[in-house]
Amino acid sequence: MVYCRQLENKQRRITNISECEILPDGSRRLHKLYEYNITENRLEGDRFIIEGHHQKCEELSESLQRRFIENGMSRSELEQFIQRKEASA
Repeated sequence: MVYCRQLENKQRRITNISECEILPDGSRRLHKLYEYNITENRLEGDRFIIEGHHQKCEELSESLQRRFIENGMSRSELEQFIQRKEASA
């Protein structure tokens, strides 16, 4: 799921990217993958100045990683979106 919002400065930003994982028992789990983090919000004259960046929140689920590979994504492309467990330890 991708959420987009118009900010006070009239610019549109993707504010949240989430994955809905369907578990084997049929229940669903929501993973917030990326979120837009506003670091500065100020008024200069009559203009809003908004600074921010996208921040990674959670890892892709194993099932989504598998689907990306099955649909043609290379391992090197996938590695850009996942952290290696050794690197995060």
